[in-house]
Amino acid sequence: MRLLDDESLLERIAQRDEQAFTILYHRFKDKIYTYALKLCKNESDAEDIVHSVFLKMWLRSNENKIQYLDAYIETASINTCLKLIRKRKLITKVQDAFVTDWEEAHDATEDQNYATERSQILHEAIGLLSPQQKLVYQLCKEDGLSYSQAAERMEVSTFTVKTHMQVALRSLRNYLLKRSSAIHLFLVVYLTF
Repeated sequence: MRLLDDESLLERIAQRDEQAFTILYHRFKDKIYTYALKLCKNESDAEDIVHSVFLKMWLRSNENKIQYLDAYIETASINTCLKLIRKRKLITKVQDAFVTDWEEAHDATEDQNYATERSQILHEAIGLLSPQQKLVYQLCKEDGLSYSQAAERMEVSTFTVKTHMQVALRSLRNYLLKRSSAIHLFLVVYLTF
């Protein structure tokens, strides 16, 4: 594919041209990574932000016409970083409140019951995922692999792993919100990542 300007790439991406999207990805991934690393100060988070920004662009490419790609990418990168930082602060706040409430109200029997209930509900929610989503969740969340390590093991792209994980986490959060209680709130916040 000959060298395309940003506007031509965006038009082709709106038509679901994966080759154009790949060109756009390689053209801007380092720029997004730099923004993300500067704000988040964490390489793994920066990689996740790169994938999130591009996933957002792919999913919304035919909804909104992007006028100024550089400005869009900078804004999307910054907003995604700030969202991640806010989520981390919320998790810390919820964990602190949960620990305080937990310490005031629990005994050994309750502790075991809550752990069993949490595990059972999470297991039910995971059981509803597609096979690919289950595999990605297991590799990344349970086995602790990075997206790139999981992608290598599954022989797919990192972007595919990231997409499966985001869909899986959204499904798990929705399931847990339907079965809400203080225990599930903790799980929902945990599954935000």
